[in-house]
Amino acid sequence: HISDVTISGGYANSTFADGGGIYNLGNLTLENVSVTGNEAWRDGGGIFSASSSEIHIIDSSITDNIATGDANPHGGGICARTGSEARKNRAAGLS
Repeated sequence: HISDVTISGGYANSTFADGGGIYNLGNLTLENVSVTGNEAWRDGGGIFSASSSEIHIIDSSITDNIATGDANPHGGGICARTGSEARKNRAAGLS
């Protein structure tokens, strides 16, 4: 459980780099968290949650994150493969 923090300025920068701000492989809850200004070379500029994991995002903000570099990046803000839940959040950012 992560709460009441800002995660910013992360950069995942290799060929298989996912999750510029957070790379989740387990069961993670984010509450009142700001994930902003992160970048991943491949998927999940702000948050990447792998196939075998769960992520629960509550009262949080995911803004101005980007996934670039790969020929087909997914999820500038969030890339969640399975088991995700989002409640009372704000997502905004780069167009």
